[in-house]
Amino acid sequence: MLVFAAEGALIGRTGDITASTAATLAGGIQVETALGSRFFAGLQGRAETPRVHRRFPGKVQAELAALDAVVRYAFHAPGAHGFELCGGLGMQRIAASSSGYTVNRAVILFDPELTGSVQWRQEVMGGFFFTLFAGGELRLRTETLEIAPFGTVTTLPAAGVRAGIGVGWAAP
Repeated sequence: MLVFAAEGALIGRTGDITASTAATLAGGIQVETALGSRFFAGLQGRAETPRVHRRFPGKVQAELAALDAVVRYAFHAPGAHGFELCGGLGMQRIAASSSGYTVNRAVILFDPELTGSVQWRQEVMGGFFFTLFAGGELRLRTETLEIAPFGTVTTLPAAGVRAGIGVGWAAP
């Protein structure tokens, strides 16, 4: 069985509620295969809307994307609805750039991450399904973006939470 799924999420970063931890939107796609009747393994890619932080006279923008190897366990029988646990290990890419300063820079950082979520899967018909999920990710380290001589512009916390909906199709 091959499973294709797409998801949308509202991402919230843990820590103080500031401009750097404000919620963003994310989207992703997952392709997986069955390893028996209740275990699945695959790849998941996701990207978030850019985070823009203004510090006179310019701004800093950070874009986050990830690719994870994922596993999923279904507590329900094949073709039924119910709860599932998901986990993953992968790499998050952070592309940061500045504009509007005398010297503008761009950097790409890679951080390993762990992901986890619990979801409700609702079978519809013909292999189509919907999911509601809540979970999070944990990167290896917190990233701080600075502009000299202005100092820290934003901090990207190592941990984040997400909740959202998904739609997918499972090939017979």
